[in-house]
Amino acid sequence: MRDVHLASVDLNLLPALEALLRRKNVSAAAADVGLSQPAMSRALARLRDVLGDVLLIRAPGGGYALSPRAEALAGQLAGALDQVKAVFQPPVFDPALVERTVRMVGLDTHAILLAPPLMARLAKEAPGISIRIEHYSADMIQRMEMGQLDLAFAISTTPLPPGA
Repeated sequence: MRDVHLASVDLNLLPALEALLRRKNVSAAAADVGLSQPAMSRALARLRDVLGDVLLIRAPGGGYALSPRAEALAGQLAGALDQVKAVFQPPVFDPALVERTVRMVGLDTHAILLAPPLMARLAKEAPGISIRIEHYSADMIQRMEMGQLDLAFAISTTPLPPGA
């Protein structure tokens, strides 16, 4: 078995390979991935060269069948492409799965107004999140910058510094 270095393989061929193995037809595979038929034929030629296999074999009565190597690849390829796609998908945020404490600071009067509806909603949508509310402090912005607080709520007539 020869060692293949990914840097030497055109990974753009993977969607073409998947479509060819699934459709067993160059024109249909080309349409699926948005290539012209000649471009898909060139991709098939490159795949045959890289993989050292014919991949598609003319079947009796017309059409194509998969070579034994292509049959084996078809089983591996779907899972591999799903894993590659997952690498590029943004992570999904599910508040129901989060386990953490959110540290907030503010005036007591604000906490009395904000805490009950916030706690009720968290209990339904994010039961693993707990809230710790601290009293207002003059250093709350610095504590947020240092990662000691997650949220501060206050009413002030003094402008906040840039980036606060």
